[in-house]
Amino acid sequence: MTQLANRADVSASAPTNSGAAATRASGPFCGLIDAVLVQEPVIESFPGSVNAEEARAIWTWVTRDLCSDIFAPEKLSNGALMAADVEAAMPEILGRLSVTSSARHLGAAVLPPINAAIHATRLKSCDE
Repeated sequence: MTQLANRADVSASAPTNSGAAATRASGPFCGLIDAVLVQEPVIESFPGSVNAEEARAIWTWVTRDLCSDIFAPEKLSNGALMAADVEAAMPEILGRLSVTSSARHLGAAVLPPINAAIHATRLKSCDE
């Protein structure tokens, strides 16, 4: 069994007409990092993978404590936050993460996959 077979398939519920840009808040970072999330137990780990439970905890911390002024609370609570909203706010989020001393430990594990996922999303949207 490969790692891909081990992870939950969240793409089935995502709208297909607009791709990743229309992904609703179905998971941490509105699905922007789904490609690197792994569910426990992990059969095979790979560089850059992020535990799904840890990603949800980080997303909660980011939206509640670090960036509570960026996203409207009602968008978060009713699932109306879109991947495009998160992508547009990512420079501010990353800036706040980089200056937060407690995020330095998180940043080493989480920021590279987030940046890679955003880069892949931008490449995909340019191809469409």
